[in-house]
Amino acid sequence: MNKQIKYGIPFFLCLLFSAQAFSQTETFDIVTYTPPKDWKKDSKPGVVNYTNVNEAAGTFCVLTIYASAASTGDAQKDFNKEWNELVVTPYKAQANPQTETQTTADGWKALTGAAPIKSDGADVYILLTVLSGFEKTVSLRCSMNDQSYTAQIDALFETMELDKTKTAIVNNNIKPVQTNGATGKFGLMNYAPPAGWSEEKFSDGVVFKPLNLPADEHVAIQIMQPLNSSGTMEQALAQSFEEATAMYNGASMY
Repeated sequence: MNKQIKYGIPFFLCLLFSAQAFSQTETFDIVTYTPPKDWKKDSKPGVVNYTNVNEAAGTFCVLTIYASAASTGDAQKDFNKEWNELVVTPYKAQANPQTETQTTADGWKALTGAAPIKSDGADVYILLTVLSGFEKTVSLRCSMNDQSYTAQIDALFETMELDKTKTAIVNNNIKPVQTNGATGKFGLMNYAPPAGWSEEKFSDGVVFKPLNLPADEHVAIQIMQPLNSSGTMEQALAQSFEEATAMYNGASMY
């Protein structure tokens, strides 16, 4: 059942980041927050997803928090970059959305944009909030097909606090990797990073991306966590493929 969402840029502008103490909080990178109750959590390198699906009503909502990155020093440029990478490229949304800006009490500048899209024939609303400050930027994306989720998303945002002191995980200005025969190691795997690619290390994976890639293209090599599998190689491949599909919010054609 598709439901038309009829609001503009909404609740994300209520980013006051309450300083009160909340129970059952979680921390991801520089972000501390209280997630929606009973939503499914899925953590991958550099990203954490919270998903709620109501099959009876035909509604869903996916909230994604991305790891911090080095800021350009310009909040609008930070937003434009993240909007292109996280909304335009995967969803074919409009390139220049209407945005609203707010500065939080803690000194973070928040830009929010929104766009309606079609996904598998359904009406979906995409919202992106990018917070910039203290040489860092953090992005939060929400996709939903019903506005009934706004209260729960609102509640999460009101509990959020950002750590000003930690260094951003991703350095957008990283220099090309010069291997010089040196290798890295993740789990049981030794590797040599491709020359001219960036290398991003996470607790559960390593990601390589070419530095000269055009803005409208996406290519990455990712070393994932090892599987504990007692089945065949084909079964292990199928399991890894399913994990990668979920990680990138894709649809399996295999």
